[in-house]
Amino acid sequence: MRRSRLRQLVTHVSKGLTKVEEFSEELELTEETLRSMVSSLSYIGPAVGPGPLEKLLAAAEQLAQVHGGAHWKRDFILTWLKR
Repeated sequence: MRRSRLRQLVTHVSKGLTKVEEFSEELELTEETLRSMVSSLSYIGPAVGPGPLEKLLAAAEQLAQVHGGAHWKRDFILTWLKR
């Protein structure tokens, strides 16, 4: 469910008694961290095997070089009802 729709639903149900906090994290990744991050996604290493994994890692490193480095960003939205 989209963030805005969830917020609408919860606000309607709780009659405005919701609490929402948003957090954002952005990191610049080193080459080693990029390799580790890509390898860990959904256990991709065991899923595709060593050959395809190396090709994927090389492609990720190449993209990072072309675009000025690798970055990791994630957003957290916590929503709950106040009592």
